[in-house]
Amino acid sequence: MITGSEDTVLKVSRFEDRELHPIVTFSNHVASIRAIAKVKLGGSRYIVMSAGSRMQAHLYHVDMSQGCFFEMSHFCHYFKNYEHD
Repeated sequence: MITGSEDTVLKVSRFEDRELHPIVTFSNHVASIRAIAKVKLGGSRYIVMSAGSRMQAHLYHVDMSQGCFFEMSHFCHYFKNYEHD
């Protein structure tokens, strides 16, 4: 399970035996997390993207079988707003 909220923390947890077990947290956002999406790569490997306030997004690679969790990049750290004439 992946959660994020106004506390700016993205949490990866495992749900087993009717209990939630936190596995890892990421504290990269400067403002509240507004959206989370994931894509399964195969097995227990995922790409996770989180987007938040202040036009910020992060991209992560999560491998549940190896206990390997790391941030891939600050994907588009801040999106720029361009106005066209």
